[in-house]
Amino acid sequence: VTMDLDYATRQARRHIPMTMQDWAEELDAFSAFVSDMENYGFLCSTYSVPQEVDLDQVLYTGAGMSSEPLTFEESAALQAAEGEPVFTDVTHLTSQQIEDFLQRKMGISLSEVSRFSWTYLEQFDSYYVQHGDTNRVTFLCTSGWTEDGMYYLDCQTESGDIHTALTLERSGDTYLFRSNILQ
Repeated sequence: VTMDLDYATRQARRHIPMTMQDWAEELDAFSAFVSDMENYGFLCSTYSVPQEVDLDQVLYTGAGMSSEPLTFEESAALQAAEGEPVFTDVTHLTSQQIEDFLQRKMGISLSEVSRFSWTYLEQFDSYYVQHGDTNRVTFLCTSGWTEDGMYYLDCQTESGDIHTALTLERSGDTYLFRSNILQ
């Protein structure tokens, strides 16, 4: 674990000592947070502001939200809308689930997001995507610093193939995703 010297300097100026153990625990906590089923997808997309997030990546497997099996009516409507049979797994979420999720995780609404290509079925007020696999990955936060309620973290997958510069904003007892740049 590498310690950011600027952060250590700011902490020292405030007379707040930081040990390597403190840093390791802090980074471990952030690693657990970003690897959570609800959160890892935010690190699979590049965005400089929340509105640019790729919801296809974030919600690919449902982001930990419950999704009931498709009803016969939903399956038929999805097949008609997409023009092909449903052969793979389908994740579907209601508009309200997505709205609540985006408010809680980014402080924005679905109408503000520019990248989202799931099929919307108005009669069910739900969005659907077919997929045959998962994009599930675990991230490790390897360094970072904080300033004025913003947290700047360098993270990577356990395998090391994805590196990212993540910005979070403290919001009550959690964090809002503000930007993420894949490197």
